[in-house]
Amino acid sequence: MTTNKILLWLFLLTPFFALADCSCENTGFDTVIETKTELGNRITVRLPANPVTQNTREATVCSIPNSKLIEAKLWMPAHGHGSAPTSVNQEKSDCAVIKKLSFVMLGKWEIAMLFEEGDKAKVEVEIQ
Repeated sequence: MTTNKILLWLFLLTPFFALADCSCENTGFDTVIETKTELGNRITVRLPANPVTQNTREATVCSIPNSKLIEAKLWMPAHGHGSAPTSVNQEKSDCAVIKKLSFVMLGKWEIAMLFEEGDKAKVEVEIQ
């Protein structure tokens, strides 16, 4: 197979791989947190590390029923400060990826999430 054909196949298959990445299934190496939003909807947050460290840069959020995640903020309650802004990419109707996580210190952090319908949720993460 020529290099051009390989590149073409990789280009054509990239969208399928991208969609497959937006999942809250535990691969065995993840931290998975399940909780409910203020309105009682179920969400799952998957961080691709166990334990979660300062090097963890993204998290996947899955919602049932489907809810669009519009904002995620990091907050360290014990010290009364947050961190740099995150970005949210809604990959599928029930799955979003929070990028640019920046846990600047060790300890307990909250990821506060706001959904399009005004619904909110928080999960606590211990950074080691």
